[in-house]
Amino acid sequence: MKIERFAGLAAALVGFGVYLSTLAPGVTFWDSGELICGAVGLGIPHPPGYPVFCMLGKAFYYLPFGNAAYRMNLLSASFATATAYMLYRLVLEMLDGWAYGWALAASAALCFCFYPSFWGVSVITEVYTLNTLVLCLVVLCLYRYDITRRLQYLYMSSFLLALSLVVHQSTVFFLPAYVMYFLLTDGNYKRPAVLASALFFFMLAFSVTLYLPIRATTDLLINIGDPDYLGGMIWSSKIEEHLWTLEHLPRKFSRLVGMYGVGTVALGFAACAVMAYMFRKRGFVLMVLFAALSYFIGMLALTESSEIQKWGLQSKFYIPVVLMGVIAAAGLTAMIPSKSVRKSGAVACALALTLIVSAGGLAYKYYHNVDHTRDYFAQDFATNTLKAVKDGGALFGWGDNGVFPVWYLQRVEKYRDDVFFMHTELLSYPWYTAELQKRLYNRFGVVYLPSYPTKQYVRNIPVLRRILEDRTPTYFDFSALGTLKLPLNDMTPQGLIFITSAWPSDPLKRVWERYVVRGALNTYDVNRQFAAEGILDIYRWQAWVATKYFYSINRYDDGFWAFNFARALGFDNPEAEREVEQVRHDLASRKAPAQIRSK
Repeated sequence: MKIERFAGLAAALVGFGVYLSTLAPGVTFWDSGELICGAVGLGIPHPPGYPVFCMLGKAFYYLPFGNAAYRMNLLSASFATATAYMLYRLVLEMLDGWAYGWALAASAALCFCFYPSFWGVSVITEVYTLNTLVLCLVVLCLYRYDITRRLQYLYMSSFLLALSLVVHQSTVFFLPAYVMYFLLTDGNYKRPAVLASALFFFMLAFSVTLYLPIRATTDLLINIGDPDYLGGMIWSSKIEEHLWTLEHLPRKFSRLVGMYGVGTVALGFAACAVMAYMFRKRGFVLMVLFAALSYFIGMLALTESSEIQKWGLQSKFYIPVVLMGVIAAAGLTAMIPSKSVRKSGAVACALALTLIVSAGGLAYKYYHNVDHTRDYFAQDFATNTLKAVKDGGALFGWGDNGVFPVWYLQRVEKYRDDVFFMHTELLSYPWYTAELQKRLYNRFGVVYLPSYPTKQYVRNIPVLRRILEDRTPTYFDFSALGTLKLPLNDMTPQGLIFITSAWPSDPLKRVWERYVVRGALNTYDVNRQFAAEGILDIYRWQAWVATKYFYSINRYDDGFWAFNFARALGFDNPEAEREVEQVRHDLASRKAPAQIRSK
């Protein structure tokens, strides 16, 4: 029927329209800037290097509209839209024989479209929507094999499974369910020709990782790990990290047992046994249920990290759990034995209406929270950081949010690429030290030989600092200064960064007046998760640093201006408030102003 042909397309287009209406206009925080650099320059982002994303992103880079960041954000939205359509096709086939199955499939796809975590990564540059798309295609191929027993679908699933592992390493939690289904269905474990063919297609797809050593031999915008040799290839492919994870999984699971109690875990295993017995003749449904459970437990163990929880990153890791849950729900619905229920238009319409209302409710509830259309915070933070640097200056940066947007601006948009910018944390790796040595020689004609091993990079920073100070104004950003625990007594604040005492500073008010902070003064315009709470804290604290600095040189009007800016950003420090008011009072009384103390 034509309506079955176009219902899924209509649902996907609705999702795409909403994604477009909430799409970020530029670079955002976390991995966005790094991934954009990787796609635009066919480079190598952080492990595992994301070769599939970079190659597909390069194609989108040639679109004739928007900046590079917008095009990569659009790429994520396109992957999400394709996922919705493929999910529609899968659910539609699973509900074959149901009245208005197309309506149920379309509404289920819309619900997944507006699942907030999935929606949130669909409007920024991230790899999660591509991963979800490939996973959905794997399950679709397995379902078609389950129905037709045509081996080409099984081989295609093996090919796509390898691609999924390359796209995102979390697919490792899908492997147990996949292997179980593959081997037990039709006795494939006793069919060497089938096993060999599937392995061939798996390795064929996995060979895309050869992109890493091939591209590493060229001059790239970004080349994390420099995997042009075996050791670099192992590091960039996260093989060591995977082995470490496998080694520590028992400890993580034992911690989960302690957290939730032995009784709860035992009940869970009992439920799994009952589930395996109930669906022993429904291998595909059992596989999807097992995959959902495997993903959930695996993500629960991995996201116990305090850093992941601190920054609220765990929600996006559970997207595959929700995907498998939607597919499992469709499979369980298809198993309803009553023919009268399956053929009942009233039942189907009621279910579809419930799902559509749910999708609409999700869209209405989370639209503002996910709307990135006014999210300029990362771009403004990066441009403001670079604005404070003198021409040709050197800047030590730190952290993903402090570095990746700057990389994007310098390497893709060519904004302030005169600044000699360093990712201080990466100095702990030999490959980055080698890259820095080359850059120092090309820029300043300096041969830099670290005095200490790269693992002791903090001890090398003073030497590197002196080398740069002798040749150019040298700066540290807020995070580098704090993490390295450098003293403030030989630094002068320059907005978001600090200049070393070896060079004269610029008038501080002039630095702040050049800053653009779109939306930061209005909590409606910038959601806390977009602003990255730590970044907003840097603005607040640095404005307070400016307040104290202005007071120390008797520039009281500028000090009041800086403090009012900090307070407008949400700076909440009653002690600081009292001290500023004391200064106001002393000035009004023509007394000597109170000294603002460092906190």
